[in-house]
Amino acid sequence: MFKGYLLKCTIKIWQLWIVLLILSFTGYIVCLFDSFDTGPGKKIIPFLFILTIAIWIYLSVRVFRYVIRLRHFFRRLLANDYSCGVKDIHWIKDEISELTSLINKSADQIRKYDDLRADRTGLSFRAMDSLFRNNAQPIILADMEKKHFRLNQNALELFDVRQDMYSFDAIEQQEPNEHFFKTFIVTALKDAVVTEFSSMLQLPQKSNPKKVNFRFEPLKNNNEKVRIVFLYVRNGQ
Repeated sequence: MFKGYLLKCTIKIWQLWIVLLILSFTGYIVCLFDSFDTGPGKKIIPFLFILTIAIWIYLSVRVFRYVIRLRHFFRRLLANDYSCGVKDIHWIKDEISELTSLINKSADQIRKYDDLRADRTGLSFRAMDSLFRNNAQPIILADMEKKHFRLNQNALELFDVRQDMYSFDAIEQQEPNEHFFKTFIVTALKDAVVTEFSSMLQLPQKSNPKKVNFRFEPLKNNNEKVRIVFLYVRNGQ
C-alpha cells in the first residue's frame, strides 16, 4: 500500500531540500526561544531531529548512489556497450526516476540505431565482397585499417600466385614495388580520389615484376578517411 502510494505521488527532490532546510531552521528557533527540558521543545526537537536526519540520509544515499550508477553507465556506453541501462528504485517516483526513464529510453534508441547500422554495414560488406569476388576484372582490395592487400580470383590468375592476401609490409619490402607503394600510400592518405596510374608490381612469391595499370577507387568512412581501396588491374604485361 505504501509503495502504491509512492508510485502515484511524484517526490520532488528540491522540495525535500527545502523541507530539510525548514526543519533545521525550525529546530534552531525552538532551541533558541524555548527550553528543551521544560517546554514543548522537549517533544518537538527530537521529532524534528529524527525527521531531518531521515531526509538527509535519503537525499545523500539517493543522489550519491545515482552518480555512481551514471558513471558506470557512461563508461559502458563509451565502451560501445549499448545494451546497458541505469537501474533505479521502481517504487519511488522523483526527478531521478524520471531522468532514469529518459536515459534508458535514449540508450534503447541508441541500441536500435546501432543494430540498424550493423545490419546496413553487414549488407554493404556482403555486397562489396560479392563485387570483389565475382568481378571478371582482376581486383586488389586494400584494407587501410588492417593494412593488407587481398586479390580476387582473376588477380591471382593474372599474377600467377595462390596466396590471396599480403601485408603492406610484405609488398613494400619488394624492391620493384617502391613506386607502386609510394603512389598507393600518397593517393590513399592525401589525394583520396579516383585516379589511374601505371606501376611495376612484384608479389613476394614471384621473382619477375609485372607492369600494370591501376584504377584507384577509394571508399571513405564518415570522417572522410579512406577505409577501403579498390585497385582495378588492367593491361598486365
